[in-house]
Amino acid sequence: MKIDKIIKSKRKTLAVQITNDARLVVRAPRSMPDFLIKMLLRKRRAWIQKKQEIMREKIINTKTKQFIQGEKFLYLGESYKLKIITTTIARSMLKLDKKGQQFLLAISLNYDPEHAHAIFLKLYKKLAREVISLSVQAYAIQHNFLYNKIRITSALSRWGSCSSKGNLSFTWRLIMAPQEVIDYVILHELAHLKEQNHSKNFWSLVEKICPLYKIRKKWLKDNGHKLDLYFYFC
Repeated sequence: MKIDKIIKSKRKTLAVQITNDARLVVRAPRSMPDFLIKMLLRKRRAWIQKKQEIMREKIINTKTKQFIQGEKFLYLGESYKLKIITTTIARSMLKLDKKGQQFLLAISLNYDPEHAHAIFLKLYKKLAREVISLSVQAYAIQHNFLYNKIRITSALSRWGSCSSKGNLSFTWRLIMAPQEVIDYVILHELAHLKEQNHSKNFWSLVEKICPLYKIRKKWLKDNGHKLDLYFYFC
């Protein structure tokens, strides 16, 4: 059984996570030796393999992107059609047309899907920074949280994180989720500024500032695999 990543921290227990791309990520106490981690995982082998199989089936059933005319892409939980315009420009350009609920892609003569994937990724990261930064600022003021910096990452194993220095990190993939789901992840990480672990006090705080957090959390569990730009490079 392949372990894709082991993350050791101050936590007291072992946690197993199957990411949206079916990778196995293990979170363990710093003092726990690797041989013990592997031994504990062997006891849960059947459960892990079953969860990975379920996630792989979800990925297979999620259409891979081809970056063609009329194809749909997610933005804040809504589907936006891709409109491709052929031009003589040297480089392809992409922008979001909120009014028309579409992505406008001006393609150059040397256009290829791999390049489209790259510029979509760049735009999604930009949009994620804009939307998430505004929401973090608003909720921090509303609930009296003090944070340091905001980072937009390409993380696959977690939607967000909060460092001991008060730095907040969020994966760009969140920009594809509904705003209320993004808000849940933001409030979850802001809560870590006061409660560093996932104790009873932490979840009580999350529920206080995000009463419907269980619904948002379940949405991510059920639909998280859809929040990506699946594309197979040749």
